[in-house]
Amino acid sequence: MSKLNVDLETAIKLCLQADRIPEIKYITLETAVDYIVAEDIIAGINMPGFARSLVDGYALHRDNINLNSPIQKLRISGEIAAGQPATVPLSPGICFRVMTGAQVPDGTAAVLKQELAVLQQNYISYTDYVKDNENLQLIGDVITAGDKIAFAGSRLNPETLEQIACTGISHVPVFKKPRVYIIVTGTELDQPGQPLRTGHIYNSNRTLFSTLVSKAGGQPESSELAIGDDLPALMQEIKTAVHKAPLVIISGGTSDGQYDIVPNALEKLGARFLFRELDLRPAHRTSAAILDGSIVFNVTGNPFGGVIMFYALISPVFKWLQGMRNYANSWFDFYLENDLPRIIKVRRLMLGELTLSNNGFSIIPHTKMKTDINLPVLLDIPAGHGRVGDQARATLIHLTV
Repeated sequence: MSKLNVDLETAIKLCLQADRIPEIKYITLETAVDYIVAEDIIAGINMPGFARSLVDGYALHRDNINLNSPIQKLRISGEIAAGQPATVPLSPGICFRVMTGAQVPDGTAAVLKQELAVLQQNYISYTDYVKDNENLQLIGDVITAGDKIAFAGSRLNPETLEQIACTGISHVPVFKKPRVYIIVTGTELDQPGQPLRTGHIYNSNRTLFSTLVSKAGGQPESSELAIGDDLPALMQEIKTAVHKAPLVIISGGTSDGQYDIVPNALEKLGARFLFRELDLRPAHRTSAAILDGSIVFNVTGNPFGGVIMFYALISPVFKWLQGMRNYANSWFDFYLENDLPRIIKVRRLMLGELTLSNNGFSIIPHTKMKTDINLPVLLDIPAGHGRVGDQARATLIHLTV
């Protein structure tokens, strides 16, 4: 049996051959956070649609600003509260008291803060120099009609949703969150909450991949129990998985051992392998295949290798499947500050931690899973690198999954 060994970048490109037909639905803004917007969102109105005051103060006419001498006894012609229309235009020699957010009268050139004005019955005076448009928000300053507020394929965050709401839009078109079916293999696995049998370990990978998928914006589904070394049962579970989900993750069974039956099951089902191995460590026996239009990943049962493969390989493909414009990981270069415990002759992926200080940032590689990390990163160490001063690259994870 020939083996197709590829690098990480080629593996991702091969996976993008799969069919991608994301479904669209309209949902309310309040429920749309973290969804991928399906169409460009264009502002239909200006925000604000009128000139308004940014402070509590006094609306001034152009003839009453930018003067070298203070204005004496500028008459207060009225008061305008937020939400109240300004119906009377402003003339030289008079002012209007305005509240924060209130519409200012036509002819307003600036707003004087109330604490800078000296109030004398129905008049004010001031000695401060007032600039054009000071404390004034003009029509369309925040959003101009025709502006593109959200780009198709971008993830909706609270700030963008607030901007969309500013224009009066209540519902947005988004891609439905894709289902991801998770199959965990291994006769040695017991479910958490059950007594642990001798020689067994708990099935933690179901929890790992379910939560990774949820955090990435997907809908995880999985078999109730781990699938043992039973080829017909595994084949049936894979058929169920590809029927339900466009992406399947099978944990375990990646080796060539007697009980590693996943590749055999996929072949018997007629899957088309995209690649069978990766030219890197760990988890080099990771494979991907297309079956009935779904992408099926087979990753190591080791949680450390499994989580690395999720961030390095599965996450970019899943983002693409979601309809995201920018699905690739964003890498940045760094230099090792300490020798790695072991240097290997092939490309190496590791988990790590980014720390910030007044002197900049540091990257701390980890050789095992760690918790309570503020800024976790995925590290890409070139073949033969691992000494102080060697260049590598990193990408933030969790924040950008």
